[in-house]
Amino acid sequence: MGSCLPTSRTFTVLLANTIHFQKNYTLHADGALGTKIFVNHDTNDQEIYVLPFQHAIDSLIASASGKTLPQNIEEYPFTFETNAQRTADIVRLYQGTVISILAVAFYLGMVGVTYQLTGHMASERELGMSQLIEAMMPNKRRWEPQLARLAAYHLSFDIIYAPAWILGGAILSALVFPDSSYAITIIYHVLLGLALTSYSIFFATFFKKAQLSGITATIVSIVLAIIAQIAVGGNGSTGAVAILSLLFPSCNYVFFLMTMAKSQQINRPMNLVETPPNSDWAISGIVLWVFALIQIIVFPILAALVERALYGTGSTDRKLYDSESSSGAHVAVRLTNFNKIYASSRMKRFFQSCFRRKSSQVHAVKDLTLDVMQGQIAILLGANGR
Repeated sequence: MGSCLPTSRTFTVLLANTIHFQKNYTLHADGALGTKIFVNHDTNDQEIYVLPFQHAIDSLIASASGKTLPQNIEEYPFTFETNAQRTADIVRLYQGTVISILAVAFYLGMVGVTYQLTGHMASERELGMSQLIEAMMPNKRRWEPQLARLAAYHLSFDIIYAPAWILGGAILSALVFPDSSYAITIIYHVLLGLALTSYSIFFATFFKKAQLSGITATIVSIVLAIIAQIAVGGNGSTGAVAILSLLFPSCNYVFFLMTMAKSQQINRPMNLVETPPNSDWAISGIVLWVFALIQIIVFPILAALVERALYGTGSTDRKLYDSESSSGAHVAVRLTNFNKIYASSRMKRFFQSCFRRKSSQVHAVKDLTLDVMQGQIAILLGANGR
C-alpha cells in the first residue's frame, strides 16, 4: 500500500523526547527522494536517507542526558487510503493499461494460428498439392473437393489450437478479469480462434508462394490490432468500432478486451448485452460475438471464391462426365465385359503336370466395362501398381 509524501520539497519532524528535556528541530530533505511509501518494502528513500539521519540526531540529543536510544526503530507509515481503496485504485490503474496498450499484447497469444496456417496453405499451393488433391477427387460438383480441403484445414488447426485458446481464456479470466464469468472469456477466445482460422484461410488465398506469406498475414493482423487500440479504442465512434470488429478478428479481440476492462475498472462483472461503461462507443459484447460468428462462416466462403478464380482446378474448359450421363460428351472407347487372360509359364505347367494339377490361368482383367470419353486420359492400374 502506498502513501504520498507532502507536495512541498521540505517536511518537518518533531521528535527527540527524553526524560529530562525536549528539543524541537526541523529536518529539510529533498522532495525528489521518493514520493510514495510502500509498507511491504524496506528500501524506501525515507528509510535509506531521512530516518537514519533523524535517528542519529535523536541519539546525540539522548546522549546529552546520558541516555541511549534503541537501535531498532519502529516505523508507522501514514496513508490517506484504506486497504480497499488502495486495491480499487490498483485495479483501476491496471485496467487502464489494458484499455490503452495491453490488449494488443494479449492478442499476441492468439496470432500463432495465423502464421502457421497461412504459410501451410501457401506452401501446398506452391508445391501443387492443392490442385492435385482436387484433381484426384472425381466429384461431379467441382466445389465439393475444394470444400473438403478447406474444411480439413480448418478442422485440423482448430483441434491443434483449441486447448491453447481455452487455457488462455481461463488465465485471463482468473488474473485480469476476476469479477467476470469464466464462461464468457473462454467461449469468446474459442470463437475468436475459429474466426482467426477462417481469416487465415482467406488471407492465404492471395499467396501463390509460401515465402513471407505467414509473416505478412501476422504483421497485418497485429498492425490492425494496434490501430484498433490506439487510434480507435480510446475515442472511436460506434460506426468505426462496428466496421473494424466485423471485418478483422484482431480488432474484434481488442475491442472485446477493452469492453471487459471497462467493466472491471468499476469492479463490475462483464454483461454481454450492455454497452461498456464510460465508453465513447455503444457496442455490447454480444454484438462482438455475433461479428466473430459471421467471420467464421463468411471468410471461408470468400476464400473458396477467390481461390477458384485465381488457382482453382475447375474451369470452363474442364468438365466431368460419367457413363450414365454422357449426353454432352463423345465416347471415344467403350469396353463391355472385357477380359484378359495369361497362360501359366512352361515351368509352372511342367510342375503342375507332375503333380497332376490343373493348369492355372492368370486373369489380368476380368469382366471390365468401361467408357473412355473424348479428351479424357484413362489409366488402368493393376495390383502391383502397373
